[in-house]
Amino acid sequence: MTQVKFSGPITLSQQQLPPQSQGINGFVVYLSGNQIPTNQPDESKGNSQPVKTKIWIFSGKILSTGSPRWSLDKAQKHPRLIGWTVSDANGKFQVGLPSGEYTLLAEYGADLYLNKFLGDGSFASVQVINNQVTEVQLFNDENAAF
Repeated sequence: MTQVKFSGPITLSQQQLPPQSQGINGFVVYLSGNQIPTNQPDESKGNSQPVKTKIWIFSGKILSTGSPRWSLDKAQKHPRLIGWTVSDANGKFQVGLPSGEYTLLAEYGADLYLNKFLGDGSFASVQVINNQVTEVQLFNDENAAF
């Protein structure tokens, strides 16, 4: 049986990191409008659009500044930056990574965005486990109501 390999991220120096047998599979979505669930079938719900963008990958936990936005200029200089991958037109992405803890943020203009935080003030992180694929959803919900 052949083991599947997932392409590694691209570094700032434009080098592709080695493929891995584990990693992250996910999608990036932009939400807007009223996202509150309703029991009324004819009531319109807000919009949900897939996003084609770069997903920036950092090793371990990354402390936030208290905002879901982080300047791309500052993020690119962070010592834990590994690299990036790209979501397709359907918002889907897949990247191979060694086992460990990672923080992923989606790029929007001159900023990175992640509106999920841990109790210690860091952006939410994900665990990659040996020979497994971790599922991730990156939502930009700054223009959505819940």
